[in-house]
Amino acid sequence: MSNVAVFAEEAMERFGDYEAVTYVSLAGPDTTHRSGELYALSHKLTSGLRRLGVEPGDRVVVMIPNAPEITVIYSAIARCGGVILPILFLLADNEIRHILADAEPRVVITSSEFFDRMRAAASTVPSVRHLICLDAAPDGGVAFADVVGAEDARAEMTDRSDDDLALLIYTGGTTGRPKGVMLTHGNLTFAARAAATVSREENGITSDDVGLSSLPLAHSFGVLVWLVGTQIGGKGVLLRWFDPATFFRCIEEYRCTTTAVVPTMITYLVGHPDGDTRDTSSLRLVTSGAAPLPVEVGRAFEERFGCTILEGWGLTESIGLGTVNRVHARRWGSIGKPMPGVEVAVRDPESDREVATGELGEICMRGPHVMPGYWKLPEETQTTLRGGWLRTGDVGYVDDDGFLFIVDRVKDLIIRGGFNIYPRDVEEVLHAHPAVLEAAVVGVPDPAMGQEVKAFVVLKPGASATEEELASHCRGQLASYKCPKAFSFLDMLPKSGVGKILRRELRERAGS
Repeated sequence: MSNVAVFAEEAMERFGDYEAVTYVSLAGPDTTHRSGELYALSHKLTSGLRRLGVEPGDRVVVMIPNAPEITVIYSAIARCGGVILPILFLLADNEIRHILADAEPRVVITSSEFFDRMRAAASTVPSVRHLICLDAAPDGGVAFADVVGAEDARAEMTDRSDDDLALLIYTGGTTGRPKGVMLTHGNLTFAARAAATVSREENGITSDDVGLSSLPLAHSFGVLVWLVGTQIGGKGVLLRWFDPATFFRCIEEYRCTTTAVVPTMITYLVGHPDGDTRDTSSLRLVTSGAAPLPVEVGRAFEERFGCTILEGWGLTESIGLGTVNRVHARRWGSIGKPMPGVEVAVRDPESDREVATGELGEICMRGPHVMPGYWKLPEETQTTLRGGWLRTGDVGYVDDDGFLFIVDRVKDLIIRGGFNIYPRDVEEVLHAHPAVLEAAVVGVPDPAMGQEVKAFVVLKPGASATEEELASHCRGQLASYKCPKAFSFLDMLPKSGVGKILRRELRERAGS
């Protein structure tokens, strides 16, 4: 059986019925849910979706905030042979309309707060037959309770092959219109097994650990964390959405030992006052991914909270799996070494040859976890998967010990007077300034140099710094041609739903 829904069956057999998830809604009391309860609900939903006409290969949209029902829904969609299509609710209406028109789903599952938006978006998509609402039954919708209420508590699983589509997840749109990344049952199965193996055997995570999750389950990183959780077991604490004060409260109250975050979350946690008032001593391991982690920020977090940060790397096109640091094999600034069964090579983007150790090139990856392609985009698929390798667009190098380092994105490279400038080099220096909370650097047009360096800076609460102070700080640590020639101070940097800085918006704001 290749269907990824088998993970739910295996978890039930291996771990049985126990208090599996505590849900923290931010608006009401925390609720605890047993694994047996969620397992039975997923089977009921499988039957309900079949009754609504969901057949193998049909896409089913899921757009709700983090909730215990999401993993129930994901398992049910897979069990009946459908394709999971998560949409992050932070997307703009035009992006949602594009995804629905492009993917042509059969069913949409959402919550009352987003029902009107989804109904409007689906009104021009003939393929959508049913809108299921998680917590109500508005006009034009079907209540989730009605879909599962009369169904059997046991539903057969539809057999799927490794090559059958299991997940269609759209990129966050950091480089333009979202593209549908096709991920198969084989992709997800391999990724889950590989990540769980490293988690257990190299990082010492067991079913006794309590995991805290605030990543959106509509993002590939969140999906991967869910899949790994089915392999390891243990109790999870699920936040509806990331909130620093609630994050600290959950660590203290539920004695959370592990968590997965993005660098933006780490930045907010380092400077938050609740970190001094809550008992966070149980926290042992923090996995950081989805964007580069500034070294100074990571060091400050470890020093303040006494835990270990393991930075990793992956793409939506690889279901978030690629490389990771290990507890006994890690290096600051590095994204670690490849996961088992994953091949990584640094290649010259022009000649396509593999470069020598220490040389910069485009990081390429291949393995059973890499997507077969983009939905309805054969030309982009061919370009991205050229020569059997996933061309990631990340610039980096491998050191003598096999650790991989990302310098920057190919498209973010700044060329000033013929010299290459990688934004991350400049950002690391800015993050080291005591007044800086966040920083992002882009290239802006310059008639003499081609491009100049512009920095966007967010200061820490209560801190102050002038342009000249930051410029002087940079001149003391960078070559003169790398130093920003202009600064803009912002209240916050534009980010995607998972916290990735949207440099495209910064370039537009700078007039480039």
